[in-house]
Amino acid sequence: EQFYCNDMLSEPSPEKLSWSAVSGNIRIVLDTDNPDSSCGGEVYHATVILSDVRFIVKGVERIIESLEFENVRVGWCAG
Repeated sequence: EQFYCNDMLSEPSPEKLSWSAVSGNIRIVLDTDNPDSSCGGEVYHATVILSDVRFIVKGVERIIESLEFENVRVGWCAG
């Protein structure tokens, strides 16, 4: 019989990387007509569109030709 926790990773956490764009286009479309009512109307939804965005990550170039994030919650919700 084992009483130890078995839902935790025993391996080290993966390395966190920060990607900073050096060229390309990032478009953010904010839907201010439909605020999220769960936060008193201070949180909105946005669509984020990346086009031909060039990143340098640890000295290696990465290019995102096209990527779209829909219904991204943006804003501030106290609590």
